[in-house]
Amino acid sequence: MYKSVIVSAIAATVFLTHASAQDQAISSDRDALRSMARRFEMSYVVQAGTTSILSNELVSLAFELGSRKFVYGNTLIWLNDPLIREGSDQTLARTDVIRIVEPLLNPARTLTNQDVTTIVIDPGHGGTDTGALGIRHEHEKKIVLDIAKRTRKRLQVSGVNVKLTREKDQAVELADRSARGKKWGADLFVSIHINSARNRHAAGLETYLMPAAGFPSTSGNTSNVAACPGNKFDASNTLLAYYVHRSIVFKTGCADRGIRHARFDVLKEASCPAILVECGFVSNGPEEDLLLQKEYRDSLADGIAAGIMEYVNGSRNK
Repeated sequence: MYKSVIVSAIAATVFLTHASAQDQAISSDRDALRSMARRFEMSYVVQAGTTSILSNELVSLAFELGSRKFVYGNTLIWLNDPLIREGSDQTLARTDVIRIVEPLLNPARTLTNQDVTTIVIDPGHGGTDTGALGIRHEHEKKIVLDIAKRTRKRLQVSGVNVKLTREKDQAVELADRSARGKKWGADLFVSIHINSARNRHAAGLETYLMPAAGFPSTSGNTSNVAACPGNKFDASNTLLAYYVHRSIVFKTGCADRGIRHARFDVLKEASCPAILVECGFVSNGPEEDLLLQKEYRDSLADGIAAGIMEYVNGSRNK
């Protein structure tokens, strides 16, 4: 009898020690994917030891071990922090769970108590600030103003109030762009730009939102990771970026370079959910040719407006 009691006590001690070790193996600021799968009622599989997939009948979420890349459905999204292994689990930063994953899986919760009536569209650059110069010597400032006006026209048809930070080829300071959004009572702020790179093969769409406080930008810039006013809207920024980015890719068929994070001034100082859209690369010959076509700019405007309206309608249907 005494022997069995001792054995049982030892077994219990071993079990508790093992359970405690498992709990301690996961950092307090991270969540295990298997726990997330249970919480969101999704299946969870690991392929080849590196690709983890959570899925249900509506959507799949794919993560790569050691990477910040995350594919939601068919859309590439960059996380603030990579998926890592802790003990027998693969874990995400809780910041990414709260600010990226949960808003995507439960948009209604994020859109609660939002009343979207005024949209501010920000055509980048202007005046002496020409922005990127294309291979065909077309200036970014001209292309983005045209896209912004086409986007405004589509949004106005949908019955929302739309303001542009500039109506013509004029210089507008970065601080003034955010200030105008605040002055006009913006509920959403979308900045439109065109990309450029030394690599002439680079092409496709990039959409930017603020990194979470304490985390670097997608490019790895860690010069200033302090919280900014724009971080107040992290979850909403994710939804707005996702709707607009996915819609543009669908409307244009452009390459998806992902939803990324950067501390652009117009995002840092935003007084409402805000994103910055890089509509393509003028440094890429074929893509610049597309950007110079009115029909393609129509498709870009269609995508931006449709994505914005998906957000607006979601806020109305809460």
